[in-house]
Parts: sequence; structure tokens; C-alpha cells
Amino acid sequence: MADGQPGSEHDSTRTGTARRRPSEQSPSRRTVETFVARANRLFDLRCDGDGRKDDPYSPQEFADLIKSETGEKVSHTWIWQIRTGRTTNATIEYVEILARFFGVPEAYFFPGYDEQAAKQVEAELSLLDKMKKAGIPSIAALHAMSPASLNLARLANGVSPETLNAVEVVLTNAWKAEGLEPPAPSQAEG
Repeated sequence: MADGQPGSEHDSTRTGTARRRPSEQSPSRRTVETFVARANRLFDLRCDGDGRKDDPYSPQEFADLIKSETGEKVSHTWIWQIRTGRTTNATIEYVEILARFFGVPEAYFFPGYDEQAAKQVEAELSLLDKMKKAGIPSIAALHAMSPASLNLARLANGVSPETLNAVEVVLTNAWKAEGLEPPAPSQAEG
């Protein structure tokens, strides 16, 4: 087909702008796809961390969790649309709510956010979820931890159970040497 004819690569619309090739994505479409992919990764991490990998939260359960943890109301239908990749609505308000709910920077959801930084955010959230499974009562408790304590937790990630047991003995002895009562074992141990 000749340039300018309907269906050609260089076909112009009434506004005089060239049509995109079908394989090209508009920036807004790429933004929505990135938002959906990263939001779903966080939803999946939350299910894994809460021990619900095989029985993920329903959209309504996520809407209820978001309401209880942030005080903000989101539609279960909107969450269903994200989870199924059908959303075209990633408003700033919802991005802010999800960022607060998951504890990530708002920029995490956008294509311009460094991919390595996004993977680091996900790795840290995965670690926090593992710690939660190990008996730490809430993510808020982690925010109250000292930087040294958080660093120890990061260092413990991936270490064998035998080595962790040896470290626990050393830390228990350190508590006793300082005249402190070691905390009771969590219910997750056992």
C-alpha cells in the first residue's frame, strides 16, 4: 500500500499524527502493563508470605486487607481487573494506596523505575514475608527494628538451618552475658 492510504504503516489520522505499528506500544499501555505485572508480583508475594500460596486471597479479601491496613477503600472489581490483567485504570490515587499497602515506593509501579531496584524491593519483601512466617508479628514491627537488627535478618536469608541454630546459640549467650532474658521462641518454631 502507498503511504497515506488506510492500513499503511504511514497512514495519518485526522490530526496528522502517524499511526503506530501494531507491535509498538503507547507509553500509557506500557505503563499499565508494568503496573499490572509489578502489582501482581506483590500480590503473589503477599499470598506466599501469609502462607496462602496454594489458596491465594480473593479480590474481595485483598480489598478488605487494604482497607484494614491502610484505611483506604478500593474496589474488589478493580483488584480482580489487576489480577487478571484487564485493568486500564492505574490512577495515582490507587498507585499511592497500593504503594502504602505493600510498603514500596510509588515509582516501583512505573516503567522508568530501575529494574534492578525493583528486583531488590521484591527480594526484601520476600525476606520480610519469610520473617513474618518465622513468627515476627507484623511488618510494622520490622520498621521498628534497628538497622543492625534488619541487617542481621538480611544476612540470615538463605543460610542453612544448622548455621542459623548455631547463630541462635551465640545470640542467646550474648543476651545472657548482658543480663537480659532471651525472648521466648516463636510459635512458628517447633
